[in-house]
Amino acid sequence: MKTKRIISVFLAVVMCLGMVFAADAETEIPDGYTTIYTAEEFNNIRNNLDGKFILMNDIDLSVYENWEPIGTSSSPFTGELDGNGYQIKNLTISVDISEPLTYYYGLFGYANNSTVNNVLVIDADISVIYSGTENSTCYTGAIAGYGYESAIINSVASGRIETEGFYSMAVGGIVGRNRNITESFSDCVNYSDIKVNATQLSRYVHVGGISGYVFGSQEECCNFGAINVEGENVAFSCEVMLGGINGNGSEGGFLNNSYNRGNISIDFSTNGTFVGGLSGGSYITRNSYNKCDITLPDDFTGYIGAISGSIGGWGGMYITSPYVENVYYSETDLTVGYADCIHPDDVYEDSFEFIYKNFAELSNEDMKNQESFVGFDFENVWKMEENGYPVLKNKPKITVKEKIALEVGETFRIKPGKDYMVSSDSPLCIDYITFPENGEIRAIHNGELKLTVIYDYGYTAEYDITITGTVPSYPDTPDPEPENDVESAEIVYVPLKNRIVFSAGSPNLPDGIVLKLRYKDGTEKTETVIYNIAEEGYRAGEEKVIGSVRVEVVEYGLLTDTIYINDNTVSVEYDYFVPPTLSYIFMEIVNFVLSIVL
Repeated sequence: MKTKRIISVFLAVVMCLGMVFAADAETEIPDGYTTIYTAEEFNNIRNNLDGKFILMNDIDLSVYENWEPIGTSSSPFTGELDGNGYQIKNLTISVDISEPLTYYYGLFGYANNSTVNNVLVIDADISVIYSGTENSTCYTGAIAGYGYESAIINSVASGRIETEGFYSMAVGGIVGRNRNITESFSDCVNYSDIKVNATQLSRYVHVGGISGYVFGSQEECCNFGAINVEGENVAFSCEVMLGGINGNGSEGGFLNNSYNRGNISIDFSTNGTFVGGLSGGSYITRNSYNKCDITLPDDFTGYIGAISGSIGGWGGMYITSPYVENVYYSETDLTVGYADCIHPDDVYEDSFEFIYKNFAELSNEDMKNQESFVGFDFENVWKMEENGYPVLKNKPKITVKEKIALEVGETFRIKPGKDYMVSSDSPLCIDYITFPENGEIRAIHNGELKLTVIYDYGYTAEYDITITGTVPSYPDTPDPEPENDVESAEIVYVPLKNRIVFSAGSPNLPDGIVLKLRYKDGTEKTETVIYNIAEEGYRAGEEKVIGSVRVEVVEYGLLTDTIYINDNTVSVEYDYFVPPTLSYIFMEIVNFVLSIVL
């Protein structure tokens, strides 16, 4: 009887939880809005460009192999889109064009007097290449190519954007160019990596993590995507404006409560190249910081600033004085323009009165100290990451999911993260992949697993990985024919943290073991044990290494491996853990709940 009562209570709790979740899932639809549940319904926005729309599901655009942006300069999108926190996934644009026109690429091509709110464009893949010989212009961004008097609010973009060869290019993670003096962006985050290739034809190249060219305000925006500008035979008269948040924000641009943590690189310079940690060109910057690496060519002749490559620009008709307040940047080896964050020459000092308040370089340790950021509002706007830097509160948190198929021995590159977790339902829980060293993993055993990569700014990537192929077999006895005169070997280092899953039942050695080899002639060598795919075996320098086969399957403990180096043996000990299966976890939870109730 008592057991039945316990089961009834348990079921009642489950039902209540289900009702709560169901209630939370309900969304109140604003008056006048059209609901969107499918990719087809989203595509039909182009048939009602002044309508109001709200997403009710994640939208997967992979059904459209080459997405046609919604809205053109002659028929722009003038409506409203409420993303409702749902993801628009797998936006793909791939074009190679030669006709000399003006192009607009993104989820939306051209938006006029519109509002996009709470939209998450995830895993976009945009490639726009111009191969013509006459002048052409392109505006490219994950959410919109061009926005006029339009606002983009509380939105996120991730993926890859590449543009090449145009006479004029404005490229941003969120939007290529936006013109709205009152409100352009607020609460926007970019994770997309951006690559722009300039050519001999290029004359205007504006690139930024949020926007390439902006005329208006940017509030509470941040960029984590890497920005890379490359060029070949670029004219010395080409204007290049490159920044972590915006490329060109000097025409009356306002930047407030924002930061950049995406690295910036350019491999050429012209007499009009302006590179800044936050902006290529800016006018007013408040309560913001830059923490990134900026890579320049050795012969760089342009202008570089910790915050902005140029302060002043052409915005004098709107603002009387360039203004920098409560702005900070990380220590760097770059010196040109960093002292006062303006051009190395004095031309602008003769034209404007510059105002600086709390503008300072900080060490990496100071960057992790809240007290360093004088003027920041940590009560309402900012917070400190755990053991990290300031971040904005209430930014959208996103999870990107991807399925990957690998062969044994094949490598795959991911964006390096803060933490990694691997889980699997395999009863043996064998070691499937190597630790993501510099973002690269290698498949070492067939099976299925989930790799979760956690970043320190609200971004998580989940990879469902299927590995197939023949796993190399390893003998459990040493090679009878020594290849050299190694006399002895000893362990120098065992990288415990270089293993995502330690387990029994697998012949794989931990990657990165360091051995000191002593030869009979008295010489010594220190070598790292690595896997040689061609030989389907391990080597320490020139010496062949063979690991013993582990057969005992236990859940956790201290594992001892034997490494054979010709006729020498070395014992290796390291902690390991076999993750329990999902059924095991479920039963443990049930047993725990019953133990409390009973």
